[in-house]
Amino acid sequence: MQAVHSAACILFFNKHVQLLTILVISLITLGVLAAFLSFFRARQKGQATGNECTRHAGESPEGCCGRHATCERAHLLSASASSADGQGIDYYEDEELDRFQSFAPDKYTEDDVEEFRQILITMRADEVAGWLRSLRLRNIPLPTAVRDEALQIISLHNEHKPKQ
Repeated sequence: MQAVHSAACILFFNKHVQLLTILVISLITLGVLAAFLSFFRARQKGQATGNECTRHAGESPEGCCGRHATCERAHLLSASASSADGQGIDYYEDEELDRFQSFAPDKYTEDDVEEFRQILITMRADEVAGWLRSLRLRNIPLPTAVRDEALQIISLHNEHKPKQ
């Protein structure tokens, strides 16, 4: 009687192990499938937007929409080749910064950084983007800390700007 009972237990246990194995394999397969679908969906969505700003109504065709950090960085920190001839450069009462033309951003002293920062904090938020363009066209690199602060000011300004 005990031998029959032991055989029944082993058979019962083997069936459950097989079912659990099938269940675990099924869950792993579903997890992998979900991960692939999620990856491809995110990739497809990224290609649709292309990490570039899409133009919205009322925007200039050559400009960035200003609503995305990557677009802001790329647009604000690059100068157009047509403006590189020196025409159309606006000065923001910062002519003294011209001495930093072609200066390496990591070579600024603390006093130099503070000079840039003082100019930045005295201007209105809507002037900062133009100031960055002006510096770029004049070949004056910003100190890294001041550049990050300026981009943050622009980003905050654009978030609070009324939608058109």
